[in-house]
Formats: sequence, C-alpha cells, structure tokens
Amino acid sequence: MALSPGTLAPFFSTIASGSGRRVSLRSCAGRPLVLVFHGRENAEVVQRVNRALRERYPRAEELTVASVIDLSFVPPLYWGVASMELDRAFRQAAAELPDGVDPKDYVVILPDWTGSTTRKYRARGARHEAVSVVVDADSTVLGTVEGDDPAEPILAALEGRSGGR
Repeated sequence: MALSPGTLAPFFSTIASGSGRRVSLRSCAGRPLVLVFHGRENAEVVQRVNRALRERYPRAEELTVASVIDLSFVPPLYWGVASMELDRAFRQAAAELPDGVDPKDYVVILPDWTGSTTRKYRARGARHEAVSVVVDADSTVLGTVEGDDPAEPILAALEGRSGGR
C-alpha cells in the first residue's frame, strides 16, 4: 500500500554513493524531493525521470531527484563490491552531465543497505517495478507513482495536478 498524499514523509538519512554526501529528508527540506526506488533491472527509469524533470526544473536547488536502491538482499560481505558498482554508476552518470555542473547536486544515488528506507516508503517491490514518491518542500507526500514511465505523473504531482496516488 502506497504512502497517502498529505502524510508526512518518513525520515531517512544515508550517504550518497559517489559523492559521499549525507542526504536526508531534513537536508532536502525547502525544495521538492522525488525518490525513485528501483533495482538494477529498472535503473533506466531514474535516468528518464531525471531527464524529464530537469527540463522543467533545471537548477539543483529547485528539486532533488534521488535514486534509492534496496540492497538488503546483498550480504554484508559483498557490500564493498556493491559500493564500487554504485560509485561506477555515479561516475557514468556524472560524465553525461554538461560542463560546469556539479555531479553531487544532480546525481544522487542512495544505497539502502538494510532496506529500512524502502520499507518506510512502502516500495518493497521496486526491484521489479519502480516506485517514485513525490515529497513537497515541507516534507509532505504529494503522491506515489508505480511503473516504468512515471515522469508525467510526477510532474503532475509537483505542479498540483492529479497524477500520483
């Protein structure tokens, strides 16, 4: 069951892969936040979402888009290998950005090592079908969108049109 619009978004805090930046609900306060929960099989969803949202919200301070990957199935013994893969994904995404853009502001990859953020945001099936949660500048959930083409419903939620649940 998805988070209901109008509810307060659950707290989370984690270190972003690649940038080493601490990202939390509190650090994103004051601007909308889109959390795209996904797995390796559907990672391209967050790329499509980022492209679509950045056309409308080009400046990092207007909107944070974060990729959240549930890694609770990865044994701790392999966390180092998984971390290297996420850092590689960060570098790849950063290389696609225009010159002069700070990658840590635009490429936000959040490893969810224990699955706690994924559970709090009710996105447990995201490895197979992406789940996007839209949060406003005051940390209130605007909507949840499931599926591999969430950009338009996310934009609708951000702009106050119906689109998320």
